[in-house]
Amino acid sequence: MKKVLIYIFLASSIIILNSFTIVDLDNIWAYGFSYNISNGLIPYKDFNMIIGPAYSLINAIPIKLFGNYLYAFIFFDALIYAAIFMFIYNKIGKKCTYLMLLMCICNNPLVNYNIFCSLLLILIIILNDDNKKYSNIIMGVLMGLILMTKHNIGILLSLIYILNSKEKLKSIISMLVIIIPIILYLTLNNALYNYIDLCFLGSNSFISNFNINVFVLIIVLLLDCLLLYKYRFEKDIAILYIILFQIILFPLIDINHMIPAIIPICYYLIYKNNKNFLIIIGTISVIMFIMLRLFDISNTEIIKDNNYLKYLRTDKGINNYIKKYDKYLNKIDKKVYLFINEAYMIKIYRNELPDFYDLINNGNLGTKEDKYINKIGKDCRNKKCTFILDHRYFSNTKMQYSKKFKDYIIKNYYYVETLEHDDKVYTNIK
Repeated sequence: MKKVLIYIFLASSIIILNSFTIVDLDNIWAYGFSYNISNGLIPYKDFNMIIGPAYSLINAIPIKLFGNYLYAFIFFDALIYAAIFMFIYNKIGKKCTYLMLLMCICNNPLVNYNIFCSLLLILIIILNDDNKKYSNIIMGVLMGLILMTKHNIGILLSLIYILNSKEKLKSIISMLVIIIPIILYLTLNNALYNYIDLCFLGSNSFISNFNINVFVLIIVLLLDCLLLYKYRFEKDIAILYIILFQIILFPLIDINHMIPAIIPICYYLIYKNNKNFLIIIGTISVIMFIMLRLFDISNTEIIKDNNYLKYLRTDKGINNYIKKYDKYLNKIDKKVYLFINEAYMIKIYRNELPDFYDLINNGNLGTKEDKYINKIGKDCRNKKCTFILDHRYFSNTKMQYSKKFKDYIIKNYYYVETLEHDDKVYTNIK
């Protein structure tokens, strides 16, 4: 009974803390992948993403069961995370609240595959430390989940896991429990080649998104130096796992990638009873949560009348922005291409299924990006098409969207108007 009460407390705490966080585009894209899968679309074949499919497949379950509601996704993940935090609680007790606060510095951590991988890594570290009968096999399954969610992290962690295992064959087989069903799923749906192209062959162009926050880089390097110093004396395999996990920061070294990167570091140092670090991380977690979440509430709003965003917190104006776009699109009787950052957000609100053209970030279209541009020309040759270009295309604002599409539209189609939010409309009919 005590364990049940602790679990309920942990799940409730995670949901309450998460209610102060904001839904951003990364969250919407993560939700959108699962939303598409729940509606029968095949990843990499019917829509594009460059993460592995494991996290998206798992989170398609609550959407399939309860419909187009982001909070169903959030509650589902909260239940998973609470189960992981049960193990963390057993190791460090009430100190796990610091990790919860740290986790909730991220924008909506319950719709975040990086946080998912971060907590799985902590679970792996705990299992490795316990060294019980089936710990190594469960670790392999968790390694498979990480590998099929974030390939760059998973490949490095898996190599260390296999090399360090006393029963290498069993370790490989336990990972294949996750990998083989997913590969079969992609193969049977004719999506395996596209998966390889988008996630591996086309990854070079994703590097163009490289961005460094110097403050974040300094914090991570200092923590890594502390870990390396400890490894010099302790030779703990957990430290190697944690350091290799830092590749999660590449190519976007910012606070939303820093938090998943340092959560395992914080767990490890707290578990090792580093009291000075506990005071520091506890203080930082509380201060940053208050500054980034509680003080920022005035710039946000809780949505009450939007289907999938209902009861969630967003930046002020987002709901009104979506509704205006919805009304505008209802007046258009042509095929519409939304080359704007918020394409997923708008389409899901309209209960439409996002496709390849709704996420044209650099590196998200594999090795043959031009084929999608050529397809526009073919599809719009004999029918009316409307194109809406994000206003950030025409300013100095840095954005991840591919500029090839903007250049193609401006060169080949006719300008119609500029919308109230400065996005520009083009068409193929004068």
